[in-house]
Amino acid sequence: MLIDAEPGGMKPTAMLEKLNSSTPNAKLPASSLSSHLSVLKKAHLITSDRISREILYRANMAHVQNLLLFLVADCCGGQRHVYEPMIAKLFTKPPP
Repeated sequence: MLIDAEPGGMKPTAMLEKLNSSTPNAKLPASSLSSHLSVLKKAHLITSDRISREILYRANMAHVQNLLLFLVADCCGGQRHVYEPMIAKLFTKPPP
């Protein structure tokens, strides 16, 4: 969701609204979202900026890409011919 919101980022209220509208029978509490965002921030996968009384979260794309590269290469046993096509698809953003 935060990757799709790049480069503008997203506020937690918008995240909750989007998450809870996609799963009407299972509402995510704000405290749970806050915990998840905290874990992602500690892992440097997201950043946050305080704007007045609100916080804007953004995906840290450099770290996300590095994590994806590691996971894809690792799962494919280092066989470049297997994972290079996946990486090309991962880093090619589809047109809007």
